[in-house]
Amino acid sequence: MREALIKQRNICFCRLAPSSQGESACQLLQGIEGISKVELLGEYEILVSYDLHYLSIKTIEEALNELGYKIESSLLQRLVRALHTYSEECERTNLGVDPGQQVSLKLFINRYQQLDHSCRDQRPDYWRDYH
Repeated sequence: MREALIKQRNICFCRLAPSSQGESACQLLQGIEGISKVELLGEYEILVSYDLHYLSIKTIEEALNELGYKIESSLLQRLVRALHTYSEECERTNLGVDPGQQVSLKLFINRYQQLDHSCRDQRPDYWRDYH
């Protein structure tokens, strides 16, 4: 029964955005309560395994959007996302999980702020301060 509550979903990032989004999203999501596994599938795609008691795909994607990540928004991706969101909301309601029980966006934001971002800027030091 508990295994049915572990969900695995792919999150695709917009191909027009920087290609490092997948890698940095993996680093961000590791260590978040309820997320058991994060795997980089390509430059623009990650696989996330999470416990439905703690999180839903909607919460994860909203947190990534809030932090500036560009999620793929093609018609197919929006339909898949809507199907996953609806089915997970139904499952969580049937389990009696309170919507307020999800991991807060503040936890994602705190985790994001704790990560070292200095190594991701490809510009030389003297260009970073140039105005």
